[in-house]
Amino acid sequence: MEDRMDAIRLKQILGEPLTDKELMCLQIEQNGFGCPVCSDEPFSQSS
Repeated sequence: MEDRMDAIRLKQILGEPLTDKELMCLQIEQNGFGCPVCSDEPFSQSS
């Protein structure tokens, strides 16, 4: 899950658009909670 958060942060830094799910994960992580949605799914890179 930490790898997923790093990938989401990298996309954010590079200015790439984030999916709604990625934005939700960032908000949940900023509040100090693990993201149950992300931990259930394999990470998929959208192009």
